[in-house]
Order: sequence, then structure tokens, then C-alpha cells
Amino acid sequence: MKCVHGRNRIRCKECGTGYCKHNRQHVQCKDCNWPGHLSRRVGKHEAFKAQKLPRPAKPLELLGCTYQELATHLGPPADIETDELNHIIPIGRYDLRDPVDQMRAFNYKNTQLLSHNENVSKFNSLPDNATLMKMKDLWPRSWWPVEVLIELSLSD
Repeated sequence: MKCVHGRNRIRCKECGTGYCKHNRQHVQCKDCNWPGHLSRRVGKHEAFKAQKLPRPAKPLELLGCTYQELATHLGPPADIETDELNHIIPIGRYDLRDPVDQMRAFNYKNTQLLSHNENVSKFNSLPDNATLMKMKDLWPRSWWPVEVLIELSLSD
């Protein structure tokens, strides 16, 4: 069976869905489901391994949106083979043992598409101050003064 891009795809006889639960084979090619293809990498992120943490059970919950909303947010990829999902505030700046920091780190608003070379050159660097100020709700807890954290916890 072929997808709309003319690529071979495999359909599970048992479940017939877009992502087979039985043998973990993708039914759609990367172009058919590129936001899902990119976002599935959230659960496999090396940062979890680096901090010796278990992978999150539901990576889609960490994104805070659907695949369609992610596609709208990111826009069309320039090149599906080389574009990578990049975190604007690098994952290494967050404490992934903290569930709130996990949600902030992997939130779709903290993502952008970059080519492989741009992503490698960006590495762990932060964006400019104007961009950071717009993303204040996604800042790691360690960036907030203690007084603000206490005030935020009291308002919850």
C-alpha cells in the first residue's frame, strides 16, 4: 500500500491505525505525518538518558497540543529529511526530575524547526533577551527568584 506521496506504507492487519500498537511500524511516511514523526522523538530525548530518568509515558501530553496544532505552530518543513525539532530554551537548562520543568521544556511553544547544521551550531545557547521575555511562562524554575515561586504556589 502506498501513501499520498507514493511511498510504501505498512498497515497492521490487527489494528489498521496510523501507528501500529502490535509491531510498532509506522503506517504513514514522514511527509504524511511529519509533526507526529518529530514529536514522537520527545519521549526518546537524550536528556532523559543524561539525567538517568525514565522516558515519559505520554510524550504528546508533554507537548501540550495535538499533532495538528504542532504542525500549525511549526509551519511546513523546508526539508523533511534534514529539519529537526529544536528547543528554543535548551532542554539542558531544565531539571527534568521536576514534572513542571518537564512540561515547560517539551511544550510546543518551546519548539522550532531548524536544519541539522543550525541545530548543531545552536547547541545549548539561549535566544536573545526579547525572545526570552516573550517565553517567560516556559522558563525553568531555577531561573525564578524564590519569592516569585512562593507567590506562584500560593496562587495555585
